[in-house]
Amino acid sequence: MRKTVTAASLVVAIVGCRHAPPQEPPQVLEGTYLVGARLPVRASAGGRVLGTTTCDGPTAILAREATGTRVRAFAPSGIFIAEGMIDDADLARSVGSKTEREACDGGIVVVRSDTIPERASLALTPPILTKVDRSATWNGEGDIFHGADCARSAAEGSSLKEVDDLPDEHVDRTWGLALEDGDRHVRLTGPTEVRKKRDAAPVSDSYLCLRDFAIVGKIGPTLLVVRAGARLASVLPVAYDPSDAVRWYRSSDACLRENPKPSPQIAAELALRHGCS
Repeated sequence: MRKTVTAASLVVAIVGCRHAPPQEPPQVLEGTYLVGARLPVRASAGGRVLGTTTCDGPTAILAREATGTRVRAFAPSGIFIAEGMIDDADLARSVGSKTEREACDGGIVVVRSDTIPERASLALTPPILTKVDRSATWNGEGDIFHGADCARSAAEGSSLKEVDDLPDEHVDRTWGLALEDGDRHVRLTGPTEVRKKRDAAPVSDSYLCLRDFAIVGKIGPTLLVVRAGARLASVLPVAYDPSDAVRWYRSSDACLRENPKPSPQIAAELALRHGCS
C-alpha cells in the first residue's frame, strides 16, 4: 500500500510539472524603450521569429549586442509578446519606411524614463538611429515656418496663431501652446478657428485636437522636430530616425531656400491640410 501511494504521488508531480503554466516575465517599468515600429523579435540574430513588436506597446531594451538589440516586448494591453533579439538588419529595413511611419502615426524613437541616465540609454541605442541633441530648445516665441508651403505659425505666450487664405475663405486659427521638458516638448491644444467667406459673416468654431512635437536637434537657428504623440508623453526621447524629422525654420527666406514656393493651386491644397492633422 505504501508503494502504491508513492507511485501515485510521483505521477501527479510529473504531470503537474509538465503542465505548469509558463512564467511570463514582468514589464520593465523604468528603463529604455523602443517605440513606433512593428519589428520581428527573433530567438537569435537572424533566427526564427518569436513575435512582432507593436507601435505603442512597451518594448524594453535589455542589452545591446554586436548585430542587434535584446528586448522584451509587450502589447499595449500588457500582454507579453516575446523576449529576444531585434536584428539591426530588420531595424534598417524599417528606418525611413513611409508605410511604417503611417501605420504607427510617427517614426521610430528610443525613449527613456526620467530616472534613467541618458548615457545608460545611449549605450543601448542601435547605431542606425540619431542621438537627440538635448541642447536644442525653443522658448515658444516668434515665428515658425514649416511644411512644403512654408506655412507661418506665430507664437506668443500661451498661444500659437496661423492664417490660411483659401480660394473661397479666410481662416484665422489659434492653438493653445505649452512647453514641457525644458522647452523641448511642444504641445498644441485646441484649436479655435474663425472662418470668413466672401460676403458672409465670420463663423467661429472650436474643436478638440492635441498635437505634440519633440525638438530633437538644430541646424543653426532651424529646429529639427519629430511628431511626438502620446508615446512621448511621460518619457524622454533619446534617439530617432532622422528621416522622420521635419524642419521648423525661423524665417520665411530660410524655408523658401530649401522649399521652392508652390503654385497658388498647390499652396491652397496644402493649406487644406492645416489644423488638426
